[in-house]
Amino acid sequence: AVAAEFLRMPLEQIQSRISSGHLASRRENGFTFVNVLPDPPAEPQPTFVPLTPQELNALIENPQAAEPLEDGVEAIDWKIARIQTAVHRRPPRLAA
Repeated sequence: AVAAEFLRMPLEQIQSRISSGHLASRRENGFTFVNVLPDPPAEPQPTFVPLTPQELNALIENPQAAEPLEDGVEAIDWKIARIQTAVHRRPPRLAA
């Protein structure tokens, strides 16, 4: 019933596709699990985009030329911010 709702088809049509083999499914402990997702791509998509030589040279020549911050946002040196935060940090309680 969930697969029928997800695929927006009548339950009878889902059952006929399962029995004809047009819809991948399996049975476990009295439940029928239907694969409702399309086939995965043949080649996995990259999780990163490599830098071009021009982009790499631009970053090496001017490391501060990274993307600018939003308007009104001031860049903060993380080392200074860490020191300022540590001043106000409360230590953990001692174990009793």
